[in-house]
Amino acid sequence: MEIVSSLCSWKEHLEFVYTHQKSEGQVVPLYDISKGLFEDAFGPEEAATKIASCVCVSDDFQIAYLDVICFLIGAANNLSEQHDLSKLANLTLALSRLPDARNETRRTIQLSFDYKSSEIGPGDIFVVGEGKIWADLPQLAVNLGDSMYGPTAYISDGLAEHWAEQKWTNLNTFAAYLISGSDDTPYSFDYLYLYTFRTITDSLEYDPKTEKGIDSLHSLRSACRWITIAGEQIWTENEAAWTSLLPFDK
Repeated sequence: MEIVSSLCSWKEHLEFVYTHQKSEGQVVPLYDISKGLFEDAFGPEEAATKIASCVCVSDDFQIAYLDVICFLIGAANNLSEQHDLSKLANLTLALSRLPDARNETRRTIQLSFDYKSSEIGPGDIFVVGEGKIWADLPQLAVNLGDSMYGPTAYISDGLAEHWAEQKWTNLNTFAAYLISGSDDTPYSFDYLYLYTFRTITDSLEYDPKTEKGIDSLHSLRSACRWITIAGEQIWTENEAAWTSLLPFDK
C-alpha cells in the first residue's frame, strides 16, 4: 500500500479559508481566530467564544454560521496531523457548550436550513429544525455525514487511492476525538459510533478481494485511530480514578 502524506497543513487550509472569504467580500474572522487556536495562542473555549461573537454581529447570521460549519468540515477533510484534528474537535465541542445564541438586533431574522424556514424575533434564541445554535450545532451532522461516505466512493469521485485513504482517516480521527470528548456536551455525537463499527468491521472482517471487503485495506488506519483514541481515553480516565483514591499527605 502506498505511503500517504498530509493533504494540507493547517496553515494551507487557513489560507484557503482566507482567500475564499475575501473573494466573497466578507470579513475574515475565522482565519485569525483559528490561527490563534492552532498556534496555541489561546484554547478552544476562547476560540469558540470569539467565533460566536463574530457570528452574532454579522450582517448575515446564517451565512456567518454556515461558514463556521463549512470550516470545521473542510478542516476535518484536509488536516491529517492528529494533534491538529484534536484541536479541531475540541473547538467543535467548545462551540456546542456555548450559551444559546440570541437575536440581538431589533429586527426579525429569517433562517432557512434544508428548505425549512424559521423566523427569529428580537431577543429570541436561534432555533431551526435541527435544534438550537449553538447547543445542537445545526447542519454539522448533515455535512459531516455527506463527507463520510467511504474511500471507494472517494476514488469513484476521482480522488487518488492514497488521498482517499488519507481523507477517510482524517474524518474518522476527527469523529473519534469528538466522541472521546463529548461526555459533558449538550449535543449528542452518538451517531458517529456508526463509523467506529464500520471501519473496524471493514478492516478486519472481510477479505479485501471480496465485494464486502472493498474498503478493507483503506480502513485499517481509520480503525487503528478509533482504537488508539479510545484507549487513550480509557487510560486517562483510569489514571484520574486511581489518583483520586490515593491518600493525601498529611
